[in-house]
Amino acid sequence: MTGIERMLRPRSIAIVGISPQPMSPGAAILGNIERLGYVADVHLVSRNRTEVIGRPCVPTIDDLPLDLDLALLLLPRAGVVDAMHACVRRKVAAVIVYASGFAELDELGRATQTEIAEIARAAGIALLGPNCLGFVNYLDRLAVSFSPSQPESDPPPAKVAFISQSGGTPTVTRFSLAAKNIGVTYQISTGNEALLGVEDFLVPMIDDERNAVIALFCEQIRNPQRFLAGAAHARERGKPIVMLQPGASEAARASALSHTGSLVGDHALIRTILEDAGVLVVGNIEELIDVTELLVRFPLAPTRGPALITDSGALKGVELDFCESVGLPVPQFSAATVAAIRAVVPDFVAVENPLDLTAQALVDPQLYAKAIAALANDENTGCTMVSPIYGQPKLGIEKLRSTWPAFAATQANRPGILAPMVYDLQMPDEAFRGAADAGVAFFRSPERALRALAHVTRYGARRARPQSPPRRLPAPLPVAGAGIVPEYRAKAMLAAAGLTFPPGTFVADRAAAQRAAAEIGFPVVLKLQSAGLAHKTDAGALALGLADAAALDAAWTRLHENVAASAPNAVIDGALIEAMAKPGVEFIVGARRDPFWGTTLVAGLGGIWAEALRDTVVIPAAADESAIVAALQHLKAAPVLAGMRGAPPLDVHALAKVLALLGGLIDATPAIAEIELNPLTVYPSGVVALDALIVVKELA
Repeated sequence: MTGIERMLRPRSIAIVGISPQPMSPGAAILGNIERLGYVADVHLVSRNRTEVIGRPCVPTIDDLPLDLDLALLLLPRAGVVDAMHACVRRKVAAVIVYASGFAELDELGRATQTEIAEIARAAGIALLGPNCLGFVNYLDRLAVSFSPSQPESDPPPAKVAFISQSGGTPTVTRFSLAAKNIGVTYQISTGNEALLGVEDFLVPMIDDERNAVIALFCEQIRNPQRFLAGAAHARERGKPIVMLQPGASEAARASALSHTGSLVGDHALIRTILEDAGVLVVGNIEELIDVTELLVRFPLAPTRGPALITDSGALKGVELDFCESVGLPVPQFSAATVAAIRAVVPDFVAVENPLDLTAQALVDPQLYAKAIAALANDENTGCTMVSPIYGQPKLGIEKLRSTWPAFAATQANRPGILAPMVYDLQMPDEAFRGAADAGVAFFRSPERALRALAHVTRYGARRARPQSPPRRLPAPLPVAGAGIVPEYRAKAMLAAAGLTFPPGTFVADRAAAQRAAAEIGFPVVLKLQSAGLAHKTDAGALALGLADAAALDAAWTRLHENVAASAPNAVIDGALIEAMAKPGVEFIVGARRDPFWGTTLVAGLGGIWAEALRDTVVIPAAADESAIVAALQHLKAAPVLAGMRGAPPLDVHALAKVLALLGGLIDATPAIAEIELNPLTVYPSGVVALDALIVVKELA
């Protein structure tokens, strides 16, 4: 057995730092073990007591038997290092450190945390914590957490493993799921993760057949590649992972040299990579609870939008608006379904999605059941959601009762959701029990259900998407030396790879600039070239639309004076003379290699709009052209691509080809940290890159 396996199902446990005080952590953990009836050899360690709560104690860890499975260190920070050394001497397999005051507090705490991690790593000890609540194994009835745990006489079916860096979030989530008749198998608090992190518990939870869904709360993933390997394993096993990661900030991990890096914060980058790996990422605790429930209820996540049934014309419009806002499609019913519905509803009911049964549902509540049955085989929609007005309690519960048999009869091949317009109204327990018995997900509002369903439907569609064939990477770029590649060299490298730039020439002096401009033809662009000028506009190193030789001569002098004032240490290699490009719509496109997570692409409106609007979309670097075209539709600026106010549509496929090429180039050239084209001018036919930035990383 591994250290983690021995931790989660120990045959022997030592509680170090036990106290008889009823509210003390040690007494609470011992009480949990006794109340839940977990069978293990339990040893107590106390410096100044020979017995606690009727159990004998030994004075030190060195007095414990050899080869214990699990030691629980309920000690202040100052005593943890010595205790860890003692655990090594006694060959303890796993240790939990509960105390706070480590890396989250100060530098001494950080150093102490590093030290205990090194001790555990060298000895092969599975170390959980510090600053954690331990874990609860509900399947085997073991709670080594000081939160009080009571045995449940009739626990809900356990389906969800919850791993969290937070101590309190799992408790809130567990009680909320229990109210929906869904039980938790494991509740693991990883805390500061000195050694073991969320990613280390993924595979054991995935491989446990009793877990249907893995739910996570992660503020930071410390070993991204290990996590992604776990996500791939979950995908292979058909086990959904739903994760809440707070911190949707645009602040990047480190300042980036390109606009691409500064426009895409860690959260957007990580979310893109995680979702591409099959992880379902949510935005808040409510979504974490709701999405987890749907994933438990729907072993095969729907790939199409829902069939919606209500008895309110007002809600019909509200639902359509809300679905659009959360990106959930509302397909129309198939012809066969329309005929089946028409056969069971009054003539005055409009048969469309959403289906409004009107006030006739008050007269005949069985209309809900008939509509559910008629929708059972609709091939255009992925599930059925019923949202009646609840209103008067007696009538409201009657409406709900009428749906349960129909949902139960169709549940085998079609997921069902019951989301009455209840909101803050009080509801009888029967409403929740009836839905759970019918195998239906139950929500107190249509909006909450639709928000969760939007997540799950996108997840289902991603999983159903056929795997793209392996990419053929282009030849790597010929990079040499770390840092920023000057624009003229970057353009030469990228042009050789297939990108299009305006005609241009690199020149070393004023006379060569005049000859080049005469050959290219005025008007021209003048750009001073230096590895120290990542953003030429800011340094005053760029002049556009130079109409003749005199304008070029004056600009040559002015630009050199600007750089001498704004960037006196910049070494000027020379200048780039280029033809002035015809006007078009400017985009920013880039590829970025994160040192921990890997590569992603970014696209959005370019030029000054890149920073003013911050309207960007992040795309997996391995995405093919069709996936990139689909991702570009999520831009707020997507209507610009389609053509606005009489303007012709832009060549979105040419834009996608450039992004796909950048993804291939950065993956083919490990030394490159970033590639950026800003702006890339997009025309109705074709694209032209006006600027190019390549950043080469320091190689180990």
